[in-house]
Amino acid sequence: MQTRNQVLLLVIGAAVGLLLISQYQAKPLTITTDKFSEAQDQKEILEMLNKEQNLLKTQISGLREKLNELQSQDIKEEDQEIIQKLKERIGLVTVAGPGVQVILNDSADVIRENLDVNNDALVHAADLRDVINLLRVSKAEAVSINGQRILINSPISCVGNSILVNNSNLLPPFQIEAVGDASVLMTQLENNLLGIHKRTIDNNLIFKVERKEDLSIPIYSGDLGFNFAEVVE
Repeated sequence: MQTRNQVLLLVIGAAVGLLLISQYQAKPLTITTDKFSEAQDQKEILEMLNKEQNLLKTQISGLREKLNELQSQDIKEEDQEIIQKLKERIGLVTVAGPGVQVILNDSADVIRENLDVNNDALVHAADLRDVINLLRVSKAEAVSINGQRILINSPISCVGNSILVNNSNLLPPFQIEAVGDASVLMTQLENNLLGIHKRTIDNNLIFKVERKEDLSIPIYSGDLGFNFAEVVE
């Protein structure tokens, strides 16, 4: 029994520990009153983030290969079930089924790169967060944005007019997919998000919701950063 518990703890520890990659810190943006210089600074930061993101994904791919090797060893069926549940909880399992697809896009009348663009005609990080939060409280089983799996701690932020999701730079149109009860999700999306609905009328923001019978939400491909973690019995 003691040996079995040790093997179980080793595998669970590997499942979590091998996937913990330290969060990198972006260099601070240089403060300037020159709009052109500020835009250049933001572009350089995005390029740096994209390079670091690609490096992290390469590291994660290697760690997952090691994890698969550990799981291919002689592990009892009940232990495999525990590992599977852990993977489901941290987004390392593809989720398929019916749900909804949301298209959120800038107005066709604006250009995102313009410094004097009408902000109400653009999709912002806050808009994406509002949609994701509504899907969560509506009991969506899994959610993604442009193929990026969204976890409970997934950062959705902005640098200027650029949007970072899981520290990856995403460009509109934003395709949000959620697996769950399609009727509930559709109702919530159509009857809430009043600010977004108003901007579709006043500023030609694009917001479309469609029921889907067969969606596939991919596994989480980013880094899993935790401040505190421990194995519990």
